[in-house]
Amino acid sequence: MSRVWTKKEVELIINDYLEMLLSELEGKPFNKTQHRNNLSPVLENRSMGSIEFKHQNISTVMIDLGLPYISGYKPRSNYQGLLKEVTAACLESFPELIKAIEIDVNKSADFQTIDDILKVLVSRPISNANGMNIRKNLTDYNVKKNTLLKINYLEKEAKNISLGSAGEEFVLKYEKARLESIERFNLADHIEQVSETKGDWAGYDIRSFDDNGNDRFIEVKTTRYGIDTPFFVTKNELGFSKANSSNYNLYRVFAFHENPKLFMLKGSLYKSCMLEAIQFRARI
Repeated sequence: MSRVWTKKEVELIINDYLEMLLSELEGKPFNKTQHRNNLSPVLENRSMGSIEFKHQNISTVMIDLGLPYISGYKPRSNYQGLLKEVTAACLESFPELIKAIEIDVNKSADFQTIDDILKVLVSRPISNANGMNIRKNLTDYNVKKNTLLKINYLEKEAKNISLGSAGEEFVLKYEKARLESIERFNLADHIEQVSETKGDWAGYDIRSFDDNGNDRFIEVKTTRYGIDTPFFVTKNELGFSKANSSNYNLYRVFAFHENPKLFMLKGSLYKSCMLEAIQFRARI
């Protein structure tokens, strides 16, 4: 039976994680294996696998707090509730990290040049079937209410106009290259950036075409962070995806700051995503 992590151990590994995240945001190299080796003696000689798994748990906590995670540590669920409580406390005493995140989510973005843009397409991430269990576990612990936790930095990044525009340009290049690769040059010439020609009200960003010449309605969501970073959709976008499910595609562009990739979600977002209401409009 695995040993329960003590609060002291949790504090040590969280601070180690936050130090690595700061290095990543500042573009400084670091060695994850060396960090695990350094941690093992002070964590009662826990195994490398146990330490890595805990780092992945912390990635999930960071997402739950509306913060970016270390790209090399894929989020894993079912973590002890103490982890979120201690992470929030550690973040309070790490203002330089919060400042780095603030700068990162707000900075402008440029189009990323790719030698072979058709190679950026990857498979969608595996669904997190334990998502409901994560939220239930978290309700058993109190997280300090402070200014930090009231700011969802992932949502702030999603509202970064420069990043959104660069992501759309990236997808336009991809779609043009895709159609040209199957010699549908006439279709490639008629791709439309609807977000510019008609505005945000349309419910999608780009009108392209599938291999048979049928409309492909594309909504683009872009992040600098990892593949598992959640994205934000409007009621209008959800409704359009449902009403046009046979032609609708959401293109999730991720890791945009270093080596951009994308995956696609086809059809209604009600079916392809776990949707969580995070804000309500109230009237008296």
